[in-house]
Amino acid sequence: MSAVYILEVDGVERELRGGSLSWEPVINGADVLSCTILSPNRSYVPALGDVVVLSEDGVDVFGGIVSDFDEEGPDGQPTSFMSAFRLSADAFNIYFQGIYITETFLAGTTIEEIATILVDNYLGDFGVTLDPDQATGSSLAADLVCDGVLLSDALGRLTTATGYFGRINPSEEFRLLTAGEEAAPINIVDGDGHHVGDIRVTRSREKSQPNIVIVKYGPPGPPIDIVDSFTGDGVEDTFTLSQPIVGPTPPSSSGLIAYHVVDISGGTETLGGLTSPAIWLYDPNTLTIVRQLGAVGNGVDFTVRYTAQFPQTVTAQTSPATPPVTRVYLYPSVTSASEAQEMADALLAQSQTDKLIVRYSTYELGIQPGQTQTITAADRGVNGSFLITEVHAENPPETQDVLRHVTAIQGTQFRGSPRDIYSDWLNTGGGPTSIVAPPIASPSPTVLVATLRLTHAEIVDLGTVFPIIVPAPGVGFANVPLFMWTSQDFVTGYTGSADWGLRYETEVTPLTTVHQFSTTFSGVNWTARAARTVGLITTDVENKALVVLSDNSGATPLTGGHADNILTLHLTYCIVDAI
Repeated sequence: MSAVYILEVDGVERELRGGSLSWEPVINGADVLSCTILSPNRSYVPALGDVVVLSEDGVDVFGGIVSDFDEEGPDGQPTSFMSAFRLSADAFNIYFQGIYITETFLAGTTIEEIATILVDNYLGDFGVTLDPDQATGSSLAADLVCDGVLLSDALGRLTTATGYFGRINPSEEFRLLTAGEEAAPINIVDGDGHHVGDIRVTRSREKSQPNIVIVKYGPPGPPIDIVDSFTGDGVEDTFTLSQPIVGPTPPSSSGLIAYHVVDISGGTETLGGLTSPAIWLYDPNTLTIVRQLGAVGNGVDFTVRYTAQFPQTVTAQTSPATPPVTRVYLYPSVTSASEAQEMADALLAQSQTDKLIVRYSTYELGIQPGQTQTITAADRGVNGSFLITEVHAENPPETQDVLRHVTAIQGTQFRGSPRDIYSDWLNTGGGPTSIVAPPIASPSPTVLVATLRLTHAEIVDLGTVFPIIVPAPGVGFANVPLFMWTSQDFVTGYTGSADWGLRYETEVTPLTTVHQFSTTFSGVNWTARAARTVGLITTDVENKALVVLSDNSGATPLTGGHADNILTLHLTYCIVDAI
């Protein structure tokens, strides 16, 4: 007996054209449905964004929104009494590909807690609620840091690290579930009538199966700010940072480093090199900081602020890795070393197992990716548990039923992230190639970039207030400015005149000749200033901050402007040993 399929568009049942229906569930991505609906006398015309729900024998199997449609007469013939609309609809999972998230999920966070945060802070804005069947799940072994990344990307990283993937069901309920958490409604035994045609079996091994996996992580470009958070237990006095410190004050065996302080108990404690007199000493070889005053109190939270240079690399390899075959994976959105190492370990493990893939077709209902089932095909040497990874469902023109084409892989874990992985094969010459991870660049004389964003009120105050753009580098060091420029995003220009330049804090002599920004310009404008003044700085500039210089307090101070005006100043600079 054929199943009953009902398609609702915009909350009303529509007439489906036979042989036109197909849909394809996707892990961590958007399922896509295609079909043709008939509309007598154009009584209904679909609209982009209309909600589409497909049910199969009373069970909703697809829910989403219309993404595009074509209109023509039935069979391509012009008629005035009937229109045929060929619809394409994206499942509600499409939200994964359009939402950017900024969250840090700390080690120990449960899967249920992650799902709740994603719904409360992001998906809930689109009417998505938490699936009541959401399980507590496992806990993260390492921090998962998502700094302005697509939700689909974050879910892919979660899948790689834990095996859990995201799904929004047709009722717009979000759930994180692990592969195999749901069993398929049927098992497959060759000849039992559950499948149509033959069972196809593929055995494969990854080309040049790697025994060394390198994960290159973090965004390339200038150093970025890092904040590592810790909690004391009353025993430990040594803690490991997530990244090597490169600034804003470079590591020194005797001087202060980073932002010079550890924020703790509402105050600060100094941070320096191994032979410095600071309270906390940093070892660049082990990335550890040691408190000279002893253990941090039980339950006391503290943070360490510094800048780190990306990309960094971590490595996982078999023992022994002979002959060495290396594969590199790029994860520019990952900034956590522990998460990157977890990914490298998982990717290495996945690459070491030969793949056994089974493909079959069936008219059975309720099969979808992420389910597990037992597949037995004695003539093909197959008997075991398989994970369904792909399903393509279609309504053949000659029947009223839906035929599902299923792909399943032996085992109960996904092989790699469901998202695209950008990888570089280093074995380009026909033989195995090993590489050495690039060393961390020496922090001096690294060119650093400082940015200062001023609001309308702060722009008007220039000349009476001299904002710091680069903090003091610490005892024994001096800031050396290189090039300065501004970007102006003004809704309404100003009247009057104002110049900008640069000087050391507490100094009067400017380091650059001042330059007038466009006070009357509305829109985005760029101005630059590289010329330096010639003269003598009469006092020692060791451990001096750099501040923005302006003459807005002169004879014609700024007036007018707009509350939404933004002025952003950028400065490239180096930190050198003070002489």
